[in-house]
Amino acid sequence: MTTTPPDSRLPDLPDLPDGHPATWIEYLRDVVFRTRGKTYWTYLSPAWVQLTGFTVEESLGRDILEFVYPDDRPENIAVKQRLESGGQMASRHTKRLLRKDGSFVWIEVDLRVLRDEAGELVGSIGTIRDITERVALERALERERALASVTLGSLADGVLIIDPAGQIEYINPAALALLGGAEADYLAHTVTDRLAFDGVDFPQILTAARDRGQVQALGQRCCVLTADGARIEVDGVLQPLPGEQAGLVLVLRDVREQRALQARLSFQATHDALTQLMNRAAITDALGRAQARAARQGGVYSVLLADIDHFKLVNDHYGHGVGDEAIRLVSRTLAQHLRPGDQIGRWGGEEFLIVLPDTETVEAQGIAERLAAAVRGLPSPVASVALSLTVSVGLASARPLSLTHSAAVLVQQADAALYEAKQAGRDQVWVFDESEQGVLSLAVRVQSAMDAGGVRPVFQAIHDRSSGALAAYEIFAQITTPDGETLSAQAFMPALQRVHRAHRVDAAIIPHALSHCPTTDALCVVHLSADLLHRPAQMATLFAQLQESGAEFSRLVLKLGDRAALPDEAALRAVLSPWFEAGASLVINQNSTGQAALSFWIDWPVGFIQLDGVLLRQALTSPRAYTVLTALHALAQSLGYRTIAEQVDRPELLELVHDIGVDWVQGFLFGTPRPIGA
Repeated sequence: MTTTPPDSRLPDLPDLPDGHPATWIEYLRDVVFRTRGKTYWTYLSPAWVQLTGFTVEESLGRDILEFVYPDDRPENIAVKQRLESGGQMASRHTKRLLRKDGSFVWIEVDLRVLRDEAGELVGSIGTIRDITERVALERALERERALASVTLGSLADGVLIIDPAGQIEYINPAALALLGGAEADYLAHTVTDRLAFDGVDFPQILTAARDRGQVQALGQRCCVLTADGARIEVDGVLQPLPGEQAGLVLVLRDVREQRALQARLSFQATHDALTQLMNRAAITDALGRAQARAARQGGVYSVLLADIDHFKLVNDHYGHGVGDEAIRLVSRTLAQHLRPGDQIGRWGGEEFLIVLPDTETVEAQGIAERLAAAVRGLPSPVASVALSLTVSVGLASARPLSLTHSAAVLVQQADAALYEAKQAGRDQVWVFDESEQGVLSLAVRVQSAMDAGGVRPVFQAIHDRSSGALAAYEIFAQITTPDGETLSAQAFMPALQRVHRAHRVDAAIIPHALSHCPTTDALCVVHLSADLLHRPAQMATLFAQLQESGAEFSRLVLKLGDRAALPDEAALRAVLSPWFEAGASLVINQNSTGQAALSFWIDWPVGFIQLDGVLLRQALTSPRAYTVLTALHALAQSLGYRTIAEQVDRPELLELVHDIGVDWVQGFLFGTPRPIGA
């Protein structure tokens, strides 16, 4: 097995056409492969089947060494270790490959390792060429020189035999096709006179091969100049023939197609197929580099998160083809209106993340406004469709004093600002409010806890006041942060509401409310945040999940979030009607007063009125508060609603609700919220 450490520089990346390269990879004679990590195949082109007899399906996921001839494995491991250690970025080496029938073939592997911006190995890409014929030829030269020209003439690689004096004594048809000209232009001429190379010192390599008697590679960046002056990328080796004064063999292989393929694969690893922008992983790396640079230099940078407005309507009304064209058009426009050094990537769906190095908030806001104006002036992406495109943009800036936060926090800030831009009517640029930094920091901690599975439901019992029997449970969320701190919903939900992420807690808790309620005959009171109620699609998904799980909606009592933050009554009714039709009821707080709020008392399927603990405590000492409390209870009874006294945490409050006749009670006097089984 032989190895050659080629030049590790990557070629310039060519422009990519739309589409996936699989349609032309399958016609390549060489095997194209990709690995993940250090040792496992993740992609093999169809040529693999003809080369080895193994199917692609039975080969993927297997250790590469399983296919290497046992005698060649130690050297293969050594090559792998050099690549993994960073000693070299690429390798071209030969070895024997086991076939399914037990035989083996000689192959030449040309691979390059892929590393992330941190230098960590993420895999490799490359090609495998069957060189069994070439190896057989090299050995045949040792045995019988006279048979060489016949065999050489049939090879696809260009072959020249050079005598000890440096003159060309043989050139095969493949070499003539590569270099141009006639056989007479080369034979009996000195090789250094007739062949011109770019990127390597060919005379020096020729001398080294002759003097040392060792194979010499021409190098990864080698180009040969043809008879008509063209430059062709080639791989080449000089192989000394056995015996003194025996000359050398020069083998040239045209690698233009292979290098272009490797460049395409490298491009695809870091770019989005639809827009040709950086993909999410690549723009995240760019964000990390901007953060590191700003922290190192004490500078600033800004982030924009741009989202195409009403994109779901575009897809729904005009189809995904028009939607894709809209994304391509907006992505090109955004990229064209950025400055040199700014970076843009597709963040997901119709969202784009833009990194603005060395840019203060005021300048970044000007750039964002320019981008929004550029999109606003775009023609319809499809001539037959009258479609106007706009974007909403959220902006956040990192200053030296805030650079101790991760870049992910800056994206969260931009996302929060983007939400505000959407709520303000879209086609807007909003800047994150620095006064919200503490709220956002808490929200990020909570979201990290949710991502790690740290959210769980806790249950607080609600008892029948007269009989003491268990009547219902109110379901709350509890979070355990990555640093081990336990937070109640009261502590973290306001922060999530502020950055419009409270719906994630609801989506995690509500599906488990009925199935995990400690008793199967008690009602379950669940909270619906205003953030969730503003997302009708997610509410519909949640409803479908509960239906599919066989949930008993008649046991479900819905408790709405902050009334001022709720959607308008028509939108709220549209969202909640399926729940009520399935049997769910509503609990409203005593504070639902005023013309708009009183409509809930009159027109909605209310089952319960919740009496606030603050009013209960006031009623202990204030005759007016006592009068209000008794009037509310009487009004609820006359409407057929049960009353629930909350925050009953001491005996005198329990005595008060007994006197008034409140139906149900809850509070710390009867137990704190507890998880399942506690």
